[in-house]
Formats: sequence, C-alpha cells, structure tokens
Amino acid sequence: VVVACAAACAAASDLIWWNNTSLVVPLGRWLPDPDANCARYDWSDTGFVIPSLCTGGSVSVLFADTGNFHNVYIDGALVQTIVTTDTQGKVAAYPIKSWPARNCHSLAVIKRTEANIGATAFSGVATSSAVSAMETPTRTLKIEVIGDSLSCGYGDLGDNPYCDWSTDTEDSTLSWGSLVAQNFSAQLYIEAWSGMGIVRNYGDPNTTSEYPFPTLFPRTLGSSDTSPEWDFKQYQPDVVLVNLGTNDYSTAPTPPHDVFVDGYVSFLTSLRGWYPNAELFAVCGPVTTDECCQAVSDAVDAFGDAHFVYALNILSWPTDYGCDTHPSITGQQKLAAKVIPAVAGVMGW
Repeated sequence: VVVACAAACAAASDLIWWNNTSLVVPLGRWLPDPDANCARYDWSDTGFVIPSLCTGGSVSVLFADTGNFHNVYIDGALVQTIVTTDTQGKVAAYPIKSWPARNCHSLAVIKRTEANIGATAFSGVATSSAVSAMETPTRTLKIEVIGDSLSCGYGDLGDNPYCDWSTDTEDSTLSWGSLVAQNFSAQLYIEAWSGMGIVRNYGDPNTTSEYPFPTLFPRTLGSSDTSPEWDFKQYQPDVVLVNLGTNDYSTAPTPPHDVFVDGYVSFLTSLRGWYPNAELFAVCGPVTTDECCQAVSDAVDAFGDAHFVYALNILSWPTDYGCDTHPSITGQQKLAAKVIPAVAGVMGW
C-alpha cells in the first residue's frame, strides 16, 4: 500500500526528517537537496539507518522515486522489499509492514538496484505515534567497492543462466562486495554500473568508449550528467576493491593491451590521490578471460601500489550462474570467498 505523502504526514504524530543527523545515518553517497527537503542517492547499497527507533505505532518511509527496489531491515533482519513506483517527483509513503509494537529497534532501508535505474529522493520517516530514537556508534572499518554488473548484483537472484535480467533479479546486498563488508563488519560504499569498463563499455563498436566508468565514478549521483563531484573527504575507506575489465574484454573489438593497462593505471592513480591511505585491490573474475586478467595484473605491476586478486575458474555451471550468465547468489559467495582472505592477509583483519 502506498499513500500520498500529504495524507501520511497529516496522520503522523512524529516525523524524522532526512537531515536529522543525530538520528539518521546515511549509507553511501548522498546529495542533500534542502530546497526540496530531501536527500538524493542512486548508487547500489545506498540508503539510511536509524540505529535505534522507539515507537509502538506504524512506520512509513517517504520517497519520491523511479521504480527502485529497497530492502528493509529491522534489527539486521530482512523483513520486506519496498518496490517503488515512478511518482513523477511527488513524495509517497511506503509503510513498513511488520514494525514491532514494543521496545526500540534499528531500521535500515537499502537501495538494492543500481544507479542506472534512477535516483531516490528520501524525505524522512513518518510514525503514527510519538517517537524517540538514540544514536549509536557506526562501524569503524570502511570498504569501498568499484565495479560493473558483477558488483551491482546483476541477475544474482535468477535461478538459472538463461533468465533475462530485470530489476527484481538484482540485489546488491547479496553481491560479493557486500558479503566482504559483512564479513568484516565494515561500512560499505558501492559505485558500480552494469556494462561499463575501464576504457571500453560493453558492446561498443570501437576499442575504447567515450564515457567508460572512470568518467562516472567521481559523481555524487551516477545517473546525473549534472551531478556535482563527490567530496571524497566525506568517506575515506581503509580498503578499495576494484573489479573492472570484464566489459572491456567481453566483445570484440577489445582494447589494445597497452591502452587498457594505461587506463587502469590512470584510474588507480586517481584513486590514490583521493584515498592516500587506503589499500587498493584489483580483482579480476569470475566471468572474464585470461587476457583480461593478464592485463589487470600488468596494470597492478605497472602501478606498483596495489594488490591483485585472481578469481577466474571458481564458478560451477549452471548452479553458480544467475540471469544472463552473471554470478548467482552462490557465485557471488564464491567470489567473496576469494577476496576475503586477500583482504585479511594485507589488513590483518
């Protein structure tokens, strides 16, 4: 059930607005829009947490959205997925169906679909009875994942390799990067876009593309050509995990080896400038070619200040494949299982 914001807000006894920084913890890159009284976000795994929400009444999330999927967690357990409609810029209230009647509980709402589905405008949380809330400490370890469809969770809910991707088959919270962060109880930012590469995007008739992923990465909102650049000082990760290159080598014509290596080194150099103290990891696999992984490895060697993680030949056919032959849930788990010990070995976590 979705109701107009005007009705929901009129019935609410209390409202927790998006900019209540003592109660609402942002997840991922947010673009504040005070004039519209909302925060906008579009990258995978963006959203918010209210660590301790104390109300016995109903709870609704206020969104203006374009058809994204948002996972709802109460006390860390997935209880619901909100599927939004295109509200044409108008705010709608999406009820939390199973809010507990007593005591205080954490509420997390996480966007599981990727940036190319469009930006979510989050206005706040409405309750039907008086509310109190308490801030709790955030996680101290920080991880950032940068990639393509593999990192978005593209098709990971599909039950076979032959199904076609749709928004309901994508869940970034089950992607390899999210699983790595969960293993270390770390904060997580994901910036990923299906079909994009280091120098060449999927299906491009040329060996390089005009707008490969490194051109989008600095945006606060990936889906907006007019987005301001992200303030990298807001989030300084301990670990950056890059998994790019699959699309560069997915179809002919592939980029020349030296062009790809130079492009990858250039991106790693930019990351080092933004994140001077982070450990950088370049992951290759699990659904690409030996040529791609050799190029990624050569780029890491040329850069000299990153770690290479080889993750080819780890999936089993067909059980580890979801829609459009992307990793399924078990495939994502196997990729995470390759990355976790590599990170642990370097970081001592």
